[in-house]
Amino acid sequence: MEQPFGTLYILAAAKINGLKLELPPFEYGEATGTPGRYTQRTPEFRAKFPRGKAPGFESASGDFRLVESGAIAHYVSEAGPKAAQLLGASLEERAKVQEWIFWHELELGTPLPELISWQLGTAAYDAQKQGAAAKALDDHLSYLEGSLKGRKWLVNDQAGPSLADLTIGASLLFACRFYIDKKMRDRLPQMVAFLTRLREVEGLEELFTIQMVEERRQPPSAS
Repeated sequence: MEQPFGTLYILAAAKINGLKLELPPFEYGEATGTPGRYTQRTPEFRAKFPRGKAPGFESASGDFRLVESGAIAHYVSEAGPKAAQLLGASLEERAKVQEWIFWHELELGTPLPELISWQLGTAAYDAQKQGAAAKALDDHLSYLEGSLKGRKWLVNDQAGPSLADLTIGASLLFACRFYIDKKMRDRLPQMVAFLTRLREVEGLEELFTIQMVEERRQPPSAS
């Protein structure tokens, strides 16, 4: 089952760490009134997570809760036996993992909502903003393509994928679902190989398998 970007890399970190996360039924939007259905706007969800942000994490004991997907992913990464792989085994590796995560947050992840949100019906199409976002994404993907050349993973080729790989991989997968079509992927062989390697990691095949877009949807003005 395809997972949204905000939960995909959390679930991937849990898989690598051998941790089981329970996923209750969830719907975005207004409360449906169906018993047991949680949304970020229901009183039940707000009682646990007052800001109504999703995803939300609650420990098995119920006495510890987190929001913000990055914080949850870090917690899950540190909570199991593969913490050194996921977060770095040395001061330098931990710094590199964080460097890539911040790069994703401040660079790669920034143009994607603008490029995709109009397709999801959550924002109006704006040609000027689309053009700027497309240029920014191309620049960031070119940098990533060069960084992956000759490498298996972003931080430590021998240790296996870190949280940086999972975070960036999940974002790329989301982009390939809606925007990075086959023509664009053909120009990014390192990125494609990177996503293939993630899919081949034990336990991650289902999470990192999606239907990638063959031809990008044309904007309203071009239809």
